[in-house]
Amino acid sequence: MESHRISVFYRGLIVLAAVLLVQLLMLGYQLRTQADIPLIRFGTAIVVEPVNRALNATSMAIQDAWSGYLDLRHAHDDNQALAAKLDQLKMENQQLQSDAAQARRLRGLLDLKATIPAETLAARVLGGSAGETSRLLMIDKGSRAGVRPDAPVIVPDGVVGKVLAVFPDSAQVILLTDPFSGAGVLLEQTRMHGVLKGRNDELLHLDFIPNGERLNVGQRVFTSGEDKIYPPGLAVGIVEKTAPGPKFQDIVVRPLAALQNLEEVLVILRTDFALPLPEPQPLGPELPAPAAAATTATQPQSTSPKPPQPVASTASAPTTSTAVVPTS
Repeated sequence: MESHRISVFYRGLIVLAAVLLVQLLMLGYQLRTQADIPLIRFGTAIVVEPVNRALNATSMAIQDAWSGYLDLRHAHDDNQALAAKLDQLKMENQQLQSDAAQARRLRGLLDLKATIPAETLAARVLGGSAGETSRLLMIDKGSRAGVRPDAPVIVPDGVVGKVLAVFPDSAQVILLTDPFSGAGVLLEQTRMHGVLKGRNDELLHLDFIPNGERLNVGQRVFTSGEDKIYPPGLAVGIVEKTAPGPKFQDIVVRPLAALQNLEEVLVILRTDFALPLPEPQPLGPELPAPAAAATTATQPQSTSPKPPQPVASTASAPTTSTAVVPTS
């Protein structure tokens, strides 16, 4: 076995030496005779060309892969830069929208301030609380700015509430919707007086409107000034629902002011004035009075079915005449 390996090894060397010898002889002959031997060039081309082609293909593949990687890397960087720029533009847009909204609110406060014939003070809302038993908010103006307890707080849409407690540089405001809050009000069309109370939710309840009083859903409610806190003529809310009760109507009023989204308010420092109320519009005949249904329902139990009608008429006449006095 070992002798066979040696013979194969020497045989390969002999073949290699023979090939080299032939190549050297042919080169020497070509140099001496200056003759071109195609066999050498052809053999060289056959051996070298595949290697060269493989090297070129490998080089091109590596170059393309590197170029693609660089392009992807640049595209990734560009995408990140564009995303960062887009986020910055979104933040700037939100800031511009916030500034524009604040400018509109401040413009509304300035316009409202111009209509109040008394000293007022603009304040920013610092925060609020809506618990199970109270609805309060804090403003950034206090006794040093002239704020006093029971000072009315309003916005361009309507009444917010009144100052409950005063500190040197802040004050606590109780909202109309607080269950311990109330205001003397009158109805826009009938000038009927009542008391508006909070229910610790988004709505208000209007008390002491007799069942015989005709009432339209959608009519506005204004302060009457009878509580000695809110000056007459301030818009408060609109009637959202009404139903007859045992003695007085069950009336639900929605505040005109967005009490859950307050940012700036106006504090009225003096209340010795009255704002003019809009002219009352007559109630349409197509709107039935709540007393009609109540009277019809209670006739079998009533010993005198006719008296409720005179009561309603006599109650409306003096109320209409007395409502003009506070507003003048």
